[in-house]
Amino acid sequence: MQPTYRQIEYLRAVAECQSFSGAAKLCNVTQSTLSAGVKELESILAVQLFVRTSREVYLTPEGQVLYEDSHKLFEDMSQFVQIAKRFGSERGGVIRIGVIPTIAPYLLARVYKEMQARYPDMHIHIHEDVSAALVDRLNKRNLDVVILAFPYPIGSYGHDIIGNDPLHLVAHKSIDIPTKGGKINMLSMQDVPMIMLADGHCLRDHALAACSIGSRNVMPAYQAVTMASLMEMVGAGLGATLVPRLMLESRKGSLPDDVVVYDFESPVPERQIGIVWQRRDLKPYALNMRDICKVAL
Repeated sequence: MQPTYRQIEYLRAVAECQSFSGAAKLCNVTQSTLSAGVKELESILAVQLFVRTSREVYLTPEGQVLYEDSHKLFEDMSQFVQIAKRFGSERGGVIRIGVIPTIAPYLLARVYKEMQARYPDMHIHIHEDVSAALVDRLNKRNLDVVILAFPYPIGSYGHDIIGNDPLHLVAHKSIDIPTKGGKINMLSMQDVPMIMLADGHCLRDHALAACSIGSRNVMPAYQAVTMASLMEMVGAGLGATLVPRLMLESRKGSLPDDVVVYDFESPVPERQIGIVWQRRDLKPYALNMRDICKVAL
């Protein structure tokens, strides 16, 4: 059997008032109720908490230790109640956001800051993972909102497209790539050695599909798990890769020295960035995030 919060409150009241009658008034109960609560607490703990005489009541050494330890319990309870009150406010609660690695570095900080400004009492939890893992967590109700690249199968979840993210070819300067009017097309890439993100990253699938790149063109010797390492290997001369504009704009002035960025002629291959929500009541938060993200696209 565990002591109740009320019984520990009686302990604290008697310790501070050094009187059962004064403690009963403080706790707004009868003295007999308080006295019975303290006795039951002592029975549960198997510890005598107070020395009782006809003139005074004071803590035993064991009672003193437990009284001092109770401060942390009451502080935690106070914090617990305050958090609960913030959750109940119009701008409070908890929202769990999932985002894929090829979007997170370029949008996440903006989303987090703006959401905190709009919902100051909200606890925002962030989870970064590949698309399949995020949708799985959405299915298990472990995430509320997910930012993904489309097309991607999401079942019947509500969603909205934030915007388009065009792709660019980034290649080492030593690779000869024919251009027309300063731009390239799909034919320009026929014999270009390509390096890609590893399987599981939807950007790999989008790039292969959008540019009709056969698997024979993708070099198996290197598969990256981050865009940063992929770019470094392009800079080292390993090959070329397809990069979303969102990433290029975030890295202006910080690309490897020996790379060239190529634009595609129309129709430009692209991916769509969208937001998915787990329940209907989450839609307003998701649409707020959509509007925040649109500024960056």
